[in-house]
Amino acid sequence: MSFSHFKSPHGWRLDLILRARRLECGFYGALTKETVIGLLAFCHEDEPLDYSIYWLFRFMIDKDHQNKGYGKQVLSLLVEEVKQLGGKTLFTMHKPSNQQAGKLYRAFGFQEDGILDDGDISLRLELS
Repeated sequence: MSFSHFKSPHGWRLDLILRARRLECGFYGALTKETVIGLLAFCHEDEPLDYSIYWLFRFMIDKDHQNKGYGKQVLSLLVEEVKQLGGKTLFTMHKPSNQQAGKLYRAFGFQEDGILDDGDISLRLELS
C-alpha cells in the first residue's frame, strides 16, 4: 500500500504532495473530496544517517475533522509506508500542552521515549 493515492471507505484520500524519493521523506495531504483535512510530513533519521529510523515531524488533522478516526487511519498508512522504506522505528513528538495528540499517539501504540531539548515529549513506535 502506498500513500501516493489511497482512497478510504469514507470517501477521503491521502495524496502525495511532495516526495523526495532519494531522501526517503514525504509530505502528504489527507483529503476528503477536494478539501484538505490534514497533512503529515516524515523523514528518516539524518544525524547520523539511518534508514531504519523515521520521524513523523508534522501531523495535523483539521479541528472540524478530529475524533472521526482519520488520525488513526492516517497513522496506519504512514506505518505501512515507513515499513516499505525499510523503517523499523518511528518517532514523533508533541508539546506537553497538546494532550489530544499524546492521547492519539499512545492509543496507537507509541511509547513515551523522553523529553527533547525544546521540551517536547518524544514518543517511539517499534514497527513489526
